[in-house]
Amino acid sequence: MHEITIADRPVGDESRSVNARDLHAFLGVRKDFSDWIKAQLSDIFSRAIDYEVFPQSGESGRPRVEYALTIACAKHIAMMSRTAKGVEARDYFIDCERRARTAAPTLPNFADPIAAARAWADAKEAEQRATIELAQARPAVAFVERYANATGTKGFREVCKLLRINENEFREFLVEQRVMYRLGGRMVPYQPHIDAGRFEIKAGVTSDEHARAYSQTRFTPKGIAWIAGLWYARAAQEAA
Repeated sequence: MHEITIADRPVGDESRSVNARDLHAFLGVRKDFSDWIKAQLSDIFSRAIDYEVFPQSGESGRPRVEYALTIACAKHIAMMSRTAKGVEARDYFIDCERRARTAAPTLPNFADPIAAARAWADAKEAEQRATIELAQARPAVAFVERYANATGTKGFREVCKLLRINENEFREFLVEQRVMYRLGGRMVPYQPHIDAGRFEIKAGVTSDEHARAYSQTRFTPKGIAWIAGLWYARAAQEAA
């Protein structure tokens, strides 16, 4: 999709981003770009987390304001357009995320027998250490699973306390593992993990006079046990 370019411009924790003006043009929005993008970002997304603003010279030489969006932010805006073009853009962004996750790792120089042998030995040793670490962690994961099943769904802080994990470290871990993403200052799970039964999204309306709509992400017992295993597996790899 040549109309929307994924550029190497960092936004928040993401190293690549989408130019909002490209997205506006691709979706065929008739509304003025400045008014449209402000309406899309208002009250939902946070600057320096979901998007960034930067000046750029226009065709006439006059400076104009540009917006760089995270892929997650651009995908959300595309979905909210509720058009065929929006669906096409959303699928494109999902494909970009998938290809980024499955990027081929750097391989050793197999033309050098010594380097290849060393790489194989290092990998084998790391595999053995990881197996030992995972075996040691298995009782802890089993305990977490039993406890979670007995107590039901939990919020983010409750899971951190249960697993004895620093909140900031856990938040970064979930983003790195593509389990959740930041959206307007909130942590939101990717849809496949919701479909897999690892999260529940509870929505409602406040009972006060303002009657505000809200949504809350809860970790299910299945999700807590799965994430505990993921966390301990990562710890085992780092120890290796």
